[in-house]
Amino acid sequence: MSSLTLVVDGVSVEVPEGTPTLLDALRDHAGVISAKDGCSPQGQCGCCTVLVDGAPRVACVTPVRRLAGRSITTFDGLDVDRRRAWTAAFLATGASQCGFCTPGIICRLEGLAAKTERGAAARSGSDGAPETPVRLEVPAVQRALAAHLCRCTGWQTITEAALGVGELTAPDRDDAAVTSAAFRAVIEGGAPQSVGADVVAGRAGFAADAAPADAVVVVPDGTGGWTAGDTLASARLESGKVQGRRSTVATAPPLSVPEGDWAVRLSTSWVEPAYLETDASWCEPGGEPASPLANGGAFGGKIEPVLSGDSGASAGGVQRVGVDAIAREWADRLGRPVRVLLSREDVVRLGAKRPPIAAGLRSDGSGRVLVGWSGPADPSPVVARIEAVLAAGIGSRDDFYWTLHAVLVTRREDHETFDEAFRLFWKSRELIEKMLAMFSPVSPGLWGVPPNCIATARTTPWRSPPAGSDCRRSTRSPGNTCGSATTSP
Repeated sequence: MSSLTLVVDGVSVEVPEGTPTLLDALRDHAGVISAKDGCSPQGQCGCCTVLVDGAPRVACVTPVRRLAGRSITTFDGLDVDRRRAWTAAFLATGASQCGFCTPGIICRLEGLAAKTERGAAARSGSDGAPETPVRLEVPAVQRALAAHLCRCTGWQTITEAALGVGELTAPDRDDAAVTSAAFRAVIEGGAPQSVGADVVAGRAGFAADAAPADAVVVVPDGTGGWTAGDTLASARLESGKVQGRRSTVATAPPLSVPEGDWAVRLSTSWVEPAYLETDASWCEPGGEPASPLANGGAFGGKIEPVLSGDSGASAGGVQRVGVDAIAREWADRLGRPVRVLLSREDVVRLGAKRPPIAAGLRSDGSGRVLVGWSGPADPSPVVARIEAVLAAGIGSRDDFYWTLHAVLVTRREDHETFDEAFRLFWKSRELIEKMLAMFSPVSPGLWGVPPNCIATARTTPWRSPPAGSDCRRSTRSPGNTCGSATTSP
């Protein structure tokens, strides 16, 4: 088989002819894991950004055939001092949380810094670098970041890191601080989150990065089954997937705002959690599969299994399973390590969603809210957790976070125990006081205040709802697709 040669981080790499994109070449043939696959081949998230002859390029939409003999620089191949400077700056400002998007962002910002420096040198008539370091400016940084998505931190901390690179130093955290920081992801996914230089480098243990190099790649085939290949590109080709980049389908909220004389109207569609690391797992034959939660970048979106279809684990049974179960099953079936990967489309189509709402509010805070409903569910284990915590007393931050998380999860389902969970939560003055102590000032709507408690929470001291109040009066008859809640001042 013929091949072409790329120079990746100063090393010549032979890439088989037919390899479609630079991202495929980097991850499947050059062993690069800092270039992440968050949407390939959509070119929308920026996680795979690298430098091609010094200029930022989105690797998943860059054809390999155009790059023969050209120099590719990933995060790992940046100048050592510059890589350390960027790492220190991101740690200093808290600009990296799960770390999935960070290497690509830093590559783009380093390209911007080099371009800015060349411009300054040209204006001064100098052949070399300016005598004093050139600082990046906010508008230029913000334009550069428009090519990237980040689900965790937002842009302010990243901008601050870019403005202070070379001057900021990484904080000296003790073990207690590191443990506390790692805990933040537990409230959503049940898995801790790493902090430190490895996170900035994208080496926080994502499942797709940790699989053996010879692992078979398994992907959905679009019909409820699965397709295997030696590489991601070959598996997708075998599945018959025809890739598009943008949809021409118009979007419209599924629920209409109730009729009324409203001061404020709001309607949303099903809201995608939009974590950048698509669901992935890998497994050795007879082993335990890697967790798809990785470094906590899913914000709870991967708590529940996301796939439906015949997993083969039972005779023709239709099950709801996760990528970890698929990885274990296929590894045992093939007798080889298996890596299971979802595409961005798979995640959007199959993953959990925040339900749509249609709301109308009056100027006094009263109004009506319709909430979409996706089917029956049994959140009774969550309610049991709330009851257990309240019975034992809220003795720790851990107890509080788990209880708050349980309530937020319970809110996603329309179920008889929905009201029960909220009554338990709001009866506890201690919980409310702890919430105020930890998060004040906070908008009641952000933390699950029942609609008919919004005005009470805003206009009076935080307290349990009035005696006899159900916190949320909902009406839903068979066949309805939404719950209805009426707010009162």
